[in-house]
Amino acid sequence: MQNPTITLEVIADVVTGSISGVNGVNQELLDNLNHVLVGLMQTMGAAQG
Repeated sequence: MQNPTITLEVIADVVTGSISGVNGVNQELLDNLNHVLVGLMQTMGAAQG
């Protein structure tokens, strides 16, 4: 049995995916937010490590 792997990308996808496809949402900006969230979490992890 394999242990599930949760990546920073998966976490960001869960956050932004909840509103993806909603009328009026700018998908390009949502994709940028996803990228920024991953970068922020990477920075926070590096600061703790």
